[in-house]
Amino acid sequence: MKRNMLEIYAMIACLMLGLYGLLIVSGIVTDVSFLANPAWEMTSDDDKQYVSNEAYCQQNYNACDDVDNSRTNIECSGKDDCDQKMQQQKAAAEKEHEAKYSPEAITKKRLDAYDFEKNIKHERTVMALVHNIVEILIVSGLFFIHWRIGRKARAASVTGQSNA
Repeated sequence: MKRNMLEIYAMIACLMLGLYGLLIVSGIVTDVSFLANPAWEMTSDDDKQYVSNEAYCQQNYNACDDVDNSRTNIECSGKDDCDQKMQQQKAAAEKEHEAKYSPEAITKKRLDAYDFEKNIKHERTVMALVHNIVEILIVSGLFFIHWRIGRKARAASVTGQSNA
């Protein structure tokens, strides 16, 4: 049976659209698995900074800064008064630093940052899933259009051959 060019075109288009559709379906499966367990999407590079406070501090310098001694504008009447005010300011800065950068505070920051990172990954996964669903709908429509073109071309070639 001889095939005409329109039927060959439709078969090739259906083949390519079918393969592309399989790739999209594999992307959808991956996205759904990441939605089921967001930690699967976190790579070891993403995850390693959230394992311990030391690793978190090493990756995020601003989260674990040293004491800020930049506030030195003190008005004082004499040397003893200045020394006393400086010591009070230093003690207040150290107390603030201990409260802000204690191991518990750093752990809380680290866990909050990890949750934030997981939420970002979750949003990106949802966007990718929606994108893949739209793509599969478009590819499915194009596939069925070409399938009908090929079927009509084949029917026309079969009826044209039987009449000859």
